[in-house]
Amino acid sequence: MKPSSELAGRALDLARDVAKAAYGPEVRVQVESSSDGWHGTLHRHLFEQQMSLWTSFSYLDVISDGAGHIVGFVDHEAYRRADDTSVLSEDDVRAIVADDEFLPPRSRIVDRMTYPGPEGGRLEAVTVEGNALGKLRRWLVEINIARRWVASVRPLDETDGAAQG
Repeated sequence: MKPSSELAGRALDLARDVAKAAYGPEVRVQVESSSDGWHGTLHRHLFEQQMSLWTSFSYLDVISDGAGHIVGFVDHEAYRRADDTSVLSEDDVRAIVADDEFLPPRSRIVDRMTYPGPEGGRLEAVTVEGNALGKLRRWLVEINIARRWVASVRPLDETDGAAQG
């Protein structure tokens, strides 16, 4: 039987090789825990090692106001792999906007249009209105139609008053 330290080293090397082949050279592998012991049912000695893989996922720009409140974002990864054929129904758009959870509850869609994305394909642009920090605000929400993914939420304006809807 091999010592646990040798098994741990071999498992980590194998995990790094597999992760780099799948995700590229930027990936990090971190050992979370390991254990070994006799398995009574299988009648053999088992070694287990749990690992986490870490890699850069996306560049994200965060938009803040003068008071330091986060009021929007741009997820650059979300613009990729758009296409020219996918479509979204009104219900799809509502569900994607609500699922994003960045916008205030009970926000409402006041306008929408489709236009070419920066990396090709089409994006759905949705103007959303809602009450945030005690003011009626509007955001432009860009959705990658093919991926059904919010690419950005950008503040448009703010006016005093309560949100309607």
